[in-house]
Amino acid sequence: MYIFEIVRVIFVFIITFFLLLKLSKNFNVSKNRASLIFLLHTAICLLYIPYTISGQKDPFGYFTYSQINSYPFWGTGFVMNFTSIFSKYLDFGIYSCFLVFNFIGTTGLIILESIRKKLVVNSDKIMKTLSAAVLFLPTLHLNTSAPGKDVFCFLCINLVIYSLLQPRIKFFTLITSALIFSIVRPYIGMILMMGLAVAFLNKISLPKYYLLIIRIMMFILLFFVARQGLKILEGGYDYQTIIGIMEYNRTVTEVGNNSIDTSSYNIPLKLFTYMFRPLFFDARGFFPLLLSFDNLVLLLTFSYPFLRLMYQLKFRTLKLNATNYFLIIYSSLSWFFYAQSTSNLGLAARHKIMILPAIFCLSLFFSTKSKQLVYKN
Repeated sequence: MYIFEIVRVIFVFIITFFLLLKLSKNFNVSKNRASLIFLLHTAICLLYIPYTISGQKDPFGYFTYSQINSYPFWGTGFVMNFTSIFSKYLDFGIYSCFLVFNFIGTTGLIILESIRKKLVVNSDKIMKTLSAAVLFLPTLHLNTSAPGKDVFCFLCINLVIYSLLQPRIKFFTLITSALIFSIVRPYIGMILMMGLAVAFLNKISLPKYYLLIIRIMMFILLFFVARQGLKILEGGYDYQTIIGIMEYNRTVTEVGNNSIDTSSYNIPLKLFTYMFRPLFFDARGFFPLLLSFDNLVLLLTFSYPFLRLMYQLKFRTLKLNATNYFLIIYSSLSWFFYAQSTSNLGLAARHKIMILPAIFCLSLFFSTKSKQLVYKN
């Protein structure tokens, strides 16, 4: 790197570190924890840059092509246009540009840590330890440290959940985050909007006039997001055609070192494979081995509350409030959609960070003794 770029990298690092410490205070996360998350995230980001350059990976493509053309303001175009602010107009080099996305990804992790702290207050030590370990998973940091759609989606889904968990729901933050998420990934955005619409129609306690305004706004947002989906139907697509497209996507993703053939798998096995594989017994290479460690922690975190209940011979159900309605609808439909259409475990590792916070929170709800739960012996 040139001397000027080195100075700029140092400047961006200092500014983003300072901003993150300010944000951590707002989200009630200690400076020590925020600093540890940021420094680990930054180290992984800097190590990841030479790999993306040498392998011509997607993040490198986002940086390179953002300097050349203009793009539509949705999907990949949103990321390209955002990246061009720094790569084209501010003349940032690749390291400086990656550090901007590194800040966005770290902010998402800080918000997830804030959510975790709120939900594990009454959990046991094992669950507190497992949930804390999720915040330091290497591939989670890796997939939120570089230019791409998943960085924005990870930040936005955490903001949506955080807003729903507030005593007085932060509607501006929630709606803005949901809109950005829907712009970046329109089809998953439809599921997100559907979850929010059901949540607000069923279980929320607000003054009736305020609630009426919110519901009208949600229907308007859902309408605009659904327009993209309705175009599929207007184009003559039926159920079988849509299933065919999902099958085509599954076949197309059966390429690369991390691809597997899931055509013969039943639905539960596809769901398990998407979220928790590779494990150590089927890992091939360094990256799958690293991913296996992450998946083992996730599997333990998600299964521990249910194993503990089985050991205690108790049956427990979630109290279906607005937050849980949203988490169940969003996580189940998104998980099913991606599990049915993805056969590459490396790609799954990137995409599932959009689903992980919702399933993570549901697991924490099951592990706590708070009033969010109904006990049945």
